[in-house]
Amino acid sequence: MTSLWNVGVGTGDWGTLAAAVLLAGGAFAILGGRGPLFARVAPGRAAILGWVSWPARRPKRTPADLHPPTQGDGPIASGEKHLLRHADILRHLSEEQIAKIASQSQLFQAPAGWVLGTAGERGHYLFIILRGKAQLSAHTGAGEITVRIAGPGESFPLAALVGSGNLITSASAMTDMELLAIPRTTLLELCAADPAIGMGVYQAMAEILAERYRKTLGHLSAGAERALKEAEFWVNM
Repeated sequence: MTSLWNVGVGTGDWGTLAAAVLLAGGAFAILGGRGPLFARVAPGRAAILGWVSWPARRPKRTPADLHPPTQGDGPIASGEKHLLRHADILRHLSEEQIAKIASQSQLFQAPAGWVLGTAGERGHYLFIILRGKAQLSAHTGAGEITVRIAGPGESFPLAALVGSGNLITSASAMTDMELLAIPRTTLLELCAADPAIGMGVYQAMAEILAERYRKTLGHLSAGAERALKEAEFWVNM
């Protein structure tokens, strides 16, 4: 599996590494009785380099940092193809159509806690979960509340495919995850160029939203019923 965010040495890491080398050199000079000038200068250099490198440390990356390739990020393994065939948003598409979308997408790994989207911001990708779980939450006056937990085969955020693409919920990885990231613009272009793909994708999206709506109404009805029973209990006390 290709990791979309490659682990490398950034500007801040090089500064930290240089500071560590200078500190080690200073300690060696002091302990070995050599290079008194170096021993005096090294700690100062290390402190300066460490201070300068601190702001340059890489910030936590989010999907906004992704740069989708023009022809995908390598071949899709057979096991992953099987998972994609059962993805909710692709349920009405043929294997050939799914392969067409996958070829313009990227496979990547997201560690637990990774930010996958923030409410109010533009959604640049539609994600399909291959492994792991994601937590989707919304901000309320009472704080952040979990809207739902998404698992393998589920796609999010559907808001990325509607209107301006601004997200309604925030999302983060609950566990280490493997996902397929489909660029929003690429998917919209494919839907426009191939009406069969567009019809299949938006038919599936309508079914997903309808199912979530039914579940929401069920939860609201159950909550209202409990509240009425509690109110009746206190009235009859």
